[in-house]
Amino acid sequence: MHARFVPSGTLLCALAVSALVAGCDAPRTRGVEFRYRLQSSAAPDENEKLAASQVAQRRTQVLTRTEEVVTVIRKRLHGIDVQVKSDAPGEVVIRLFDATPGTRLLVRRRVEQMGRLEFREVLSEDACGKMTEEERKAVRVMRMKLRKKRPEDPDAFREHYVRVRDEYDITGRLLERVQPAVDEFGMPAVGFTFTREGGELFGEMTGKLAGKGQIAVILNGQLRSAPAVQERIGRRVIIRGRFSEAEVKDLVAVLQAGALPEPLVLESEKRFGPEDKE
Repeated sequence: MHARFVPSGTLLCALAVSALVAGCDAPRTRGVEFRYRLQSSAAPDENEKLAASQVAQRRTQVLTRTEEVVTVIRKRLHGIDVQVKSDAPGEVVIRLFDATPGTRLLVRRRVEQMGRLEFREVLSEDACGKMTEEERKAVRVMRMKLRKKRPEDPDAFREHYVRVRDEYDITGRLLERVQPAVDEFGMPAVGFTFTREGGELFGEMTGKLAGKGQIAVILNGQLRSAPAVQERIGRRVIIRGRFSEAEVKDLVAVLQAGALPEPLVLESEKRFGPEDKE
């Protein structure tokens, strides 16, 4: 047998690389753990009697939704040093490694948004007055806060009548791509491209409202803007809403990943791993 020797310089280099890799893993021993619960996973009311088949069906629904939530959150937190998993149906655990106050807030902002985007028709008071009672049930009054320099201005809030159910049903599910953008004033905005189906529906809706109507841009249940429609719009759109650059980054990550199937409830937020010695 012939012995094979490794040059000392190569050996020292290998040891150095090994030490560097070990050092890179060190920060992953500590961080912050977030535990969330799906809203629908709450225990049934004591007075509610369910058959075994109903219990099994509910458990399956919760399990399916839990898997959907984990998938969406992983996409939203892509690029951040986290581990996302589920320990049980209805539970989602997020471990943020080497956490800083800034990244803790970032994770919560991206995780806790529903991520639901809607485009609806804004109705005038005159149009609402001519509607039947049944038609009015499909209209919801939303209050949009206008970000003015003087918040004490009595006109800081404006009411818009929004048709919440229509034949178009244009939501974030019809988005193909989302990216940061700037508006015509050079301010941060969110740009996106509809799928072919979404572009056709949005074109029909804006064509109907062109020159005479407004579209409500609703994000996470809040009315962000209600721009007037000047002409038919196709697949490419930019949303303005006086966003900061950080808000745009969050929205792009959230909208690109998709909406959560239901709200999440934060159960706990605590540190894990060895404490730093004074």
